[in-house]
Amino acid sequence: MRPLKTTFIAILLALGSLVSTSATAATTTNLRFLGLTFAQARHHFHMNASECGKNSCWGTNISNRANGPGPEFFSVNATSTVIDSYYQRFPNGTNFYGALDQLRIGLPNGTTFGVRWLNASNGDKCEMVNASSKALARSMGKNNPRGQIGIELTSGITNHVVYNPNNVQLAFVTIGWNQHGLGC
Repeated sequence: MRPLKTTFIAILLALGSLVSTSATAATTTNLRFLGLTFAQARHHFHMNASECGKNSCWGTNISNRANGPGPEFFSVNATSTVIDSYYQRFPNGTNFYGALDQLRIGLPNGTTFGVRWLNASNGDKCEMVNASSKALARSMGKNNPRGQIGIELTSGITNHVVYNPNNVQLAFVTIGWNQHGLGC
């Protein structure tokens, strides 16, 4: 028969491993695309490898005047093993608030949109939006403890694009806030 102290320690160790496993799972359950690994993203979205290289394009094809038909999420980048930036395409005629709604498809649950401002550089005009997510903060830990997300909205990708809040065509989404004074 095992001594009571040894049995108690074994039970505590077993419970501790369960807690750490469930805590890791809980940190990613509220993430949708941003902050996931490519392997985790495959459970939520279909990789659209026919349009571009592996892991670069995801989702269904959407067409707009800015850059024609293509995958909803493109130029997807991952550093430190998680998706940390991507472009998201919107259909023609998507207004500012419609774009924010569609952005929620890839942003973590509970993302809140904060300060926003119009920006211009080299003839291009865009709208910058900063957002935050507690779920992203929990998942990223010390790498992004405030769950900061930067979003740039534009009406196209060519030079000298004039931003139209009633026809948002693209968003660039990245981990970390946008800074005032940086260009589109």
